[in-house]
Order: sequence, then structure tokens, then C-alpha cells
Amino acid sequence: MNITNPLLKKFDAKHEAVPFDIIRPEHFVPAIIEQIREAENEINNIINNPENPSFKNTIEALEFNSEKITRTAEILFNLNHAETYPQLQKIAQEASPLLSDFSSRLLLDPLLFKRVNAVYERNN
Repeated sequence: MNITNPLLKKFDAKHEAVPFDIIRPEHFVPAIIEQIREAENEINNIINNPENPSFKNTIEALEFNSEKITRTAEILFNLNHAETYPQLQKIAQEASPLLSDFSSRLLLDPLLFKRVNAVYERNN
């Protein structure tokens, strides 16, 4: 039986409220791994965009790049703070280095920096 991970879908409730009733601890790490993979593909598209770097195709694209990861991480860590238990703590400990590694690679990518810097230089 293939059960869809609710963290990989748009939340359909009013105001996109989190469907806590269907999210299970085992959903978090696979969702984060998949969302990082998607974000890395989008970052590669930004870096390899043949158009001149602009605010829209670089800065704005980066801004929206990690929204899904941020949403999933916020749910995980808020749950971990609000009603922690050993399984959730273990998942948070497993997710933290994945998120840190992604963030570090994003911030330290020389090709991405070059593109962002080109936008900055053009606007100053």
C-alpha cells in the first residue's frame, strides 16, 4: 500500500492549516530529503539560467526556493518543542544535519554567489 506523504502536498484546509491528524513522525525525514532534492534542482536552474541575473530570476527565485523545506522544518521543530517525545527527538536530530548541510551548501555555492552578486552590483 502506497501512502502519500502529506508534507509533500499543499495543505487543503482553510488558511492552509497543518493537517496534524494525518502527519506521522515517519513522514518528516523523507519529506525533507525530497524537498531538498527539489530545491537543489531549482537552485541549479537558477545558476544555469542563461538570462542575465535579475532580481526576479535570481533573488526572487531563491526566496521561494526553500518554502516547502521551511514549512516542514517549522512543523517538525514546533512539534518537538510543544509535545516532544523520544521518537520525535530522534527525528529532529536526524533532520537537523540534513537541513544544516543544505543551508551551508546554498550559502557557500560560488556560482550562486556570483549570480546574486551580479544582481547586487547592477543595483548599486
